[in-house]
Amino acid sequence: MDIQQSRESFDSYMEIYRKIIDDFSTRKKEVLYPIAKEVLEKFSINLSRIFDSMLESGEKGNLYSCSILYRSMIEHFFKAFYIFEKTISDKNQDVSVSFQQHYLMSEFLAEKAGLLDMEDLQNGNLTKTDFLEFINSKFPEFEGIDKENQKEISIATRQFGLKEMIKHFHKRMQNKNYLYKNVVSQMIPEFSRFSTFTHGGMFANAIIDTHTAQKTVSEEIARIIEITMISVLLINESVILMYKPDKEVADAFIKLKNKRSEDS
Repeated sequence: MDIQQSRESFDSYMEIYRKIIDDFSTRKKEVLYPIAKEVLEKFSINLSRIFDSMLESGEKGNLYSCSILYRSMIEHFFKAFYIFEKTISDKNQDVSVSFQQHYLMSEFLAEKAGLLDMEDLQNGNLTKTDFLEFINSKFPEFEGIDKENQKEISIATRQFGLKEMIKHFHKRMQNKNYLYKNVVSQMIPEFSRFSTFTHGGMFANAIIDTHTAQKTVSEEIARIIEITMISVLLINESVILMYKPDKEVADAFIKLKNKRSEDS
């Protein structure tokens, strides 16, 4: 499938998806897992943004930018798919609650820890500033946070690490599941391979040089764009499954699934 075909297929699918979501929203259709739906919808929106940017880069023949975006897409997809699968298998939305609360706090604290390290370097501090003292003094909303709180956050967010998510996928699904066998398992090695693009590594140059020499730049762009499109559509379908199950939800899911299959 070339880039233009991917764009047309995606737009056609999204038109159907938006009509379903708008209809459900207008009629206030009951949602079984509202927090999970909210989390997955945000992933759906962000994945669509990544896909749009990949199409723009792909149309310019920019494999390097496409590869950076593709690596980001894989990480977005793994987190979203993990949250979806865990919600369905556990029959609750605890994983989404943890993602919204603990993971957000974890990212905030990690960002501030990095900021503190940079401040120490810039100020020529020979002794590292105590992180918890820094947080308590600078951010009143975190007053009283201690090492036990840090430990609690760390334990709660560990599940969103790549290794933990992959272990979960393999344990739950293995090769019996179509999505694991044909989508997830094929992305796992690509996560590491494309990391070089996000870190400005030399291996990224070697990959680009190889595709350029072999005249396969367009083929590679088309390949990763198609994988990205499938990933976005799968997460859209997961949003539908957060509604309370009934015939209408089942019909909507099947309609989207069939549309995805037609275009892939």
